[in-house]
Amino acid sequence: MRGDRITPRPDIAAALSMGAIILSAAAIPALVLTEGLARRQALRGLWTIEGPPCPTLAQPGPDVFGPGGPRTFVFGEAALSRRLGHASCVAKTESGLFTQATYSVCQFTGPAQIAVRTQGRTTWFAPGYGRRATVTIRRGEVSCVLGGWFGTR
Repeated sequence: MRGDRITPRPDIAAALSMGAIILSAAAIPALVLTEGLARRQALRGLWTIEGPPCPTLAQPGPDVFGPGGPRTFVFGEAALSRRLGHASCVAKTESGLFTQATYSVCQFTGPAQIAVRTQGRTTWFAPGYGRRATVTIRRGEVSCVLGGWFGTR
């Protein structure tokens, strides 16, 4: 023994260092996964809009979008048209831990009328002037509710 000094054994110090490296390497993917799941959950809640169903149009007339015609854009596999206002869409992920499946949700600020063309058919809604509307296109089914937050923030 050399005096009162205690010297650590090199094999113990190396094992402790390696253990710290392994723990750090395992913690990084866990943090990334947790952050991604939290972001997905926040987005899912933000774009889940509830409200009464939008009125529908069974037989729209030729001037349904007015003299200027429709404002049409494509999102995902759907073409969406509106008469007035602005629109914002997102591809929401289905519920589930490891799912990659998504569906479309679009909010409108005051569209008056909305036409959604997907899978060869058109669905018409008439939320009215100045009323917010949210359209969901999920598994080929189109729905619309009155309400939304887009345009208020």
